Amino acid sequence: MNLAYTADTQIDAVVRTLPNCDVTLLTSYTSGEFWALTPERLAEFTYYDADFITLSVFGNTTEPPCPQPLGIVGLAPRAVLQCSDALYVYDPASSSWQLLSLVNAEALAANDEGPALAGISGVADCDGLGIRRYDLQTIPEDGLDISCVPVLQIGAPVALDLDGDNAMIWLDDRILVSADQGVTWNDLA
Repeated sequence: MNLAYTADTQIDAVVRTLPNCDVTLLTSYTSGEFWALTPERLAEFTYYDADFITLSVFGNTTEPPCPQPLGIVGLAPRAVLQCSDALYVYDPASSSWQLLSLVNAEALAANDEGPALAGISGVADCDGLGIRRYDLQTIPEDGLDISCVPVLQIGAPVALDLDGDNAMIWLDDRILVSADQGVTWNDLA
């Protein structure tokens, strides 16, 4: 339900385990060679359980604001939820979801050091995938359009990741990288 690269040697995975399919956390401190159950750390993570239509935002279980969430990213203490026609942000003060933006987000990324980024289809003056930045401290309605990535095939799968100032997007059969949080993009050689 969530796979997180935490450090060079540490990987965390929110999973269901047998025999009762309980949600727990598996942690590897050996780059994935050996794993240990660490359920005491589960509240550090945000995840969506599609089988039980449940969201957990840093230990708070909540109902989704849409029938079938497509993705969720945590940005402590908030989270951004991707639905088919909108983005929502979790407000920890009220333990509720607030509309962030009415957009068709194809991909979503965030990290603890920076903003949330979304890959948006249908952005004006962008013949491709618009990259929009959201500052979750001020919770803007529409965010800020920062770049446009050309799309070779409409509707192709896309994934977006953000790590500090570095962003990466997998789009069509290409991988593009950005060293400035998605403002400029270059094909990965």
